[in-house]
Amino acid sequence: MSLKQYGVIGNQSSSAVVSQFGSIDWCCFPFIDSPSHFASLLDENSGGKFQISPQGDFRSEQRYLNRTQVLETIFETPFGRGLVTDWMPLDGGLAKEPILFRKIEVIQGKITWVIQCHPRFEYGEVQAQTESHFHHWVFRGNVPEHLGVLSCEREGVLSLSPTGNGVSGKVSMEAGESLQLSWGWGRKAMLPQKSSSKLTAEKWRLWAHNCPSGACTFAGPWHDLVTRSGLILKLLSSPFSGSVAESITSSMPNLVGGSRNWDYRYAWVRNSSLIQQALTNLGYVDEAKAYFSWISDLIIRDGTSHLQSAYSIDGGKVLPELEIKHLAGYQGSKPVRVGDQAGSLFQLDIYGHLMATAAEYYQNFGDFRPELWRKLCEIADYVCHAWKRPDHGPWGVRSKAEHFTASKVMCWVALDRACWLARMMGEPVSSRWLDEQRILHRTICEQGYDAHQRSFVRSFGDRDLDGANLAIPLFRFLPLDDDRVQGTLDALQTNLSEGVFLYRYRSADGIPGHENPHLFTSLNYVSCLALSGRVDEASDRLAEICSYANPLGIFGEQISFRDGENLGNFPMSSVHTALINASLYVGMARGRQLPTQHLLGMPDTLPKKTAKSA
Repeated sequence: MSLKQYGVIGNQSSSAVVSQFGSIDWCCFPFIDSPSHFASLLDENSGGKFQISPQGDFRSEQRYLNRTQVLETIFETPFGRGLVTDWMPLDGGLAKEPILFRKIEVIQGKITWVIQCHPRFEYGEVQAQTESHFHHWVFRGNVPEHLGVLSCEREGVLSLSPTGNGVSGKVSMEAGESLQLSWGWGRKAMLPQKSSSKLTAEKWRLWAHNCPSGACTFAGPWHDLVTRSGLILKLLSSPFSGSVAESITSSMPNLVGGSRNWDYRYAWVRNSSLIQQALTNLGYVDEAKAYFSWISDLIIRDGTSHLQSAYSIDGGKVLPELEIKHLAGYQGSKPVRVGDQAGSLFQLDIYGHLMATAAEYYQNFGDFRPELWRKLCEIADYVCHAWKRPDHGPWGVRSKAEHFTASKVMCWVALDRACWLARMMGEPVSSRWLDEQRILHRTICEQGYDAHQRSFVRSFGDRDLDGANLAIPLFRFLPLDDDRVQGTLDALQTNLSEGVFLYRYRSADGIPGHENPHLFTSLNYVSCLALSGRVDEASDRLAEICSYANPLGIFGEQISFRDGENLGNFPMSSVHTALINASLYVGMARGRQLPTQHLLGMPDTLPKKTAKSA
């Protein structure tokens, strides 16, 4: 199985990955970062799955109901045509336990459906003991939290497997007949369950991008992918904290058979300003405000030296990294990991992203909490001396700390935006911030730039290149027409590219194996081209990159240039964020009206407003 054969459904709190063969191959309840109920995505034999498919030979394909996350899998057999619809209701409110619904229908002819449900709790470690009840089956694990409930609206369809840890059955149906099943978690799921896919679809369409009366900013061959990207960001947005998870899967490899298999079911702050921009400009204003509220809470709670690059979706700081020995891994890729210790690495770039997010929020929505401003001042004071320290860089490399150029650039951004915010809020601008900002700028230009290559480099004293240096034009460290900026763009294309795709870097990072081209970096490169006025080049690259989405419009983290397959965890919010932003920049470069007044990286991105009185 490859990622082109999968779709995703969810209700923001939890989610599932569904194959085109009708199998739930990944599902974590009750939350995205909870232990799995079904994990055959990582181990076909031991992970557990819930499959509904026709008996015998069939062909299948998937589609979403238009502008929704309600997924349909269409089956063609020699005897008939059928449909399985999968959704997680959004109409039950947060107090209701998560539940997944599956509706079987026969559209034409006659089909015998085969149903198999074999959950394995705790990433496949715990086999469920199954009990039969009047209208449902209860699956119990070793602790009270291991409680899954399968309901079927028709009695007698399912029977206990010989091992006692799953159920299976067959049901023959003719055209016009339907059957609904559900999978739920916890005791509330033992109550009769009903839901309508149409009602869920209506809710998703209320959230979907809706073009204004004039020409759409996102017009182009990527328009539908932008709409899908917005829905994916909504699916990954937490309704109880405002955070945005990076992905819903764990341990999906960047290289099949390799060891770069991370758990991305957490919320990273390193892309916070880009997420804020994408949500705001796509019309997700409530989500953008909730996201900034989450960011604000982290800043106020954790202060300066205790901030992390990654948190759990509820803001938790401890993300212990464990290896799950009993799972075989996706197509044999080992190790299988849950948790991510990279969140606790010292990474200086987060301070620039957080300060830029605050400035962007202030520009679009106005004032924020006084205690937040005090903490932002503390961050600026901290950056004045912390920037001199080596760190683990924007990518969180696990080898030794270095003086990464992009980290220093984001420290400059932190001081630059702090000075702007002070002026706009009528607060005094610290002379220390101004002095360190100038020193830092000069230091980066002297030690982070290689005149021979006409490019900024990965770290001071190094000659390797780094896609993270696209932050230089994106955050206006230098003007876009500066020869050093254009030279960096050309050097990245020459040395880090495979066609329209870019690698993050090619240098050693302390992890065995190598990577494939990186979609987030490739799309940020498109944004920089558009900002530079190279609009035709940017448009062509964006259109080609979009052609590599899976058939449902979903991206993983990386692309195998050999066969065009998506790799890594799935879907990746950072990639879909970068797609939204790249289309914004191309629309801007073509003269279309922007939803907001300015974008990051544009001239006068932070306009000189009239400062408020103190």
